[in-house]
Amino acid sequence: MHFFIAEYSDAQRTTSGGGVDDEAIEVLELPLARRCRWSLTGNPRR
Repeated sequence: MHFFIAEYSDAQRTTSGGGVDDEAIEVLELPLARRCRWSLTGNPRR
């Protein structure tokens, strides 16, 4: 799993995912604090 953080606008999004056709990329938008907790606990629900 890789984690990338960046600012972007809706105008920059061209599709719902990213990458090339054979990549399975899921874009998750969530608050930074929640993402940091996820990294520390290993549990995305906390």
